[in-house]
Formats: sequence, C-alpha cells, structure tokens
Amino acid sequence: MKFRTELNAQQSELQISYKDSLLFLGSCFAENMSAYFQNARFTCTSNPFGTLYHPVSISNAIQIALDNDYECSLIETNELWTSYDVHSSLNRSTKETFLHNFKSTQNELKDHLRNAQFLFITLGTAHVYRHLKSDKIVANCHKIPAKEFKKELLSLGKITATLEQAIDTLRQVNPALNIVFTLSPVRYLRDGFEANQLSKSLLYVAIKECVAKHPQVSYFPSYEYVLDDLRDYRFYDNDLVHPNTAALDYVWEKLKATFFREETKQVLKRVEKINSRLKHKLFNPDTVSAKTFLKETNQQINGLQNDYPDIDFGF
Repeated sequence: MKFRTELNAQQSELQISYKDSLLFLGSCFAENMSAYFQNARFTCTSNPFGTLYHPVSISNAIQIALDNDYECSLIETNELWTSYDVHSSLNRSTKETFLHNFKSTQNELKDHLRNAQFLFITLGTAHVYRHLKSDKIVANCHKIPAKEFKKELLSLGKITATLEQAIDTLRQVNPALNIVFTLSPVRYLRDGFEANQLSKSLLYVAIKECVAKHPQVSYFPSYEYVLDDLRDYRFYDNDLVHPNTAALDYVWEKLKATFFREETKQVLKRVEKINSRLKHKLFNPDTVSAKTFLKETNQQINGLQNDYPDIDFGF
C-alpha cells in the first residue's frame, strides 16, 4: 500500500558543478537552500541585501546593484539607520556606517550578478507594503508603524512584468546566467489561508509564463516537494509554517538529483567525508593518533583542492 504521492525528481539539462558560482536571492527558503550549497563547499552567496520576500524587492535589488549612480533614501528608526530598499539585517547605528555597508554590499551583489553561472530566485509572497508618503513599495517596513503603509496584492500582470524586467536586465549583464525560480513552501498565514493561496498562485503562474518565454529560465518545484509530496505536519517546525530540517534535507536530495551529474556527486561525497572529519572533536590533540588524524585530514583536503581548486574549506 502507498500512503503518500511521491514527486520524482526530473534531471535537468542544467548541471551544477564545483566550477560554478551560485547566487541566491529571495525569501528565507532561499537562504535555507544556499546553506546546503555552502556546507557542500560550493562557491555560493545568499541575499547580500538581506531576505527579500516579493518580486518587486528582488527586482529592485538587481537594478540597484547594477546602478553605479544609485543613491538610497535613508531613514532613521529605533536609533538605527537603514533604507526601505534592504532588509533590517543591514541596519547600522550611524548614517556613515550604513552608507559604507550599503555601497560595499551593492558592489558585492553587482559582482555576483555579472559573474555567477546560476541564480536561484525564491519568491515568497505577492503581497507588498507601499509607503504612503513616498508612494514606494518597500522591501522591509523596519517595524515602522503600520499606519504609514498600505498593504497591496500585486496583480499577475505586475508580477510578470517585474520578473521580465529582472530577466532582461540580467541577460544584458550576464548572458550566460542560468536563472532558476523556486516558490517558497512557507505559508504566510498572517494573510489567512485563502489570501496565502491566492498569493502563491499568482507567483506560480507568473513564474511559469517567464519559464515558457526564456530558454535560460527554469523552475525547481520545492513548493510541490514540501506541500504535495511530504504533505505532513511532522515535516514542519513548531510554528507549523516553516519546513523543518527533515523537509529541507529532502528538498536538498531532490535538488541534487535534479542538478548534479555523477562527477559532482562523487566530489560531494569527498567533501562530506572531510566535513565530518573537521567536525570531529579531538580531546587529546597531542597523541600520536590525533596527529595522524589531522595529517590525514589535511592530505584529503589538499588532494581534493588539487583536483578542484575552486573548493574552499575556509582556511
């Protein structure tokens, strides 16, 4: 008897190798997935401007990063300086430190957009907040009083046009870039079940329209793996909203089956073996056995890096 409907991974024509540079933009689920790549020692960067939840903020981040003359509008709130363009993780205590960090982050993202081979974009919601005074859709409200904003639901046309603009911009600066869209399986229940489902549906249709038009744009079904395949609250954290480690591990396995060829899988096994050795605690580091263990670990690292110089173990 079968007790669940399993979604089998379909191997993509796109294949990720250790020679590739990866960039992740979007919701917290993008950061979850990038963490697996980082742990696997891929060249990988996640959300330089912080977590971004909706298409407008992600598209704006791309445009801002590539605009050398862009000047962000500053706000001061809760004794911190920030901007409506970025997540609160970039907030700083002085205007000067924020601007310095903003410019540095802008250059970092620009470099990744120009040189990455893969860009994963995870869309979380079609709901946005518009700052009433500036009439601008913001990336983050920074805990400023709700009365200063208006909540809106982006139309399908607006979402599609926003994604198309981002794709066109990216193709101009990095024609070889492969863009992979994912839809976050995190449900925004503060909007209510019906509003969350409508939001996700709009994002899904817009993604599919973009995929149909652009050969270098594809879709990875992380949403379906969690909501339709696993489909059980035992795969969620205590908040019953965010996927837990077991669910994320499952999506990672599906992602590997989709994008990794056999060579990459074999390299990954070597990386995982070294990672395991690096996590091992040596209670008596002066013993012969401990020194032999460290020597063998270093030999494995050097051997792997000789074969694949792009792999970095951080030391």
